[in-house]
Amino acid sequence: MLEGSAHCDQILTNHPNDFALPEAVADDLIATAFIYLSTWYDVCLHFKDADVPLFGLTAKAHLLLHCCLLSRLGHSSHKIARASLSL
Repeated sequence: MLEGSAHCDQILTNHPNDFALPEAVADDLIATAFIYLSTWYDVCLHFKDADVPLFGLTAKAHLLLHCCLLSRLGHSSHKIARASLSL
């Protein structure tokens, strides 16, 4: 789990000012985030019946996946914005 988190952090550190990530990088971020959060969910299920539930998923995990998916869409959004400005 920590490796997935660290890899996502590294991707974002390498692209601090990018509105949209390069396509291959965005694909890597999305795949890593899904694997990372799927593993987190498995751990959450393992501890769900414990006296103190651990590793609970929150809305932040859901929003993280949306942000990762949107990291790829900036390119087409830029093209649409540029096309509309030229009208």
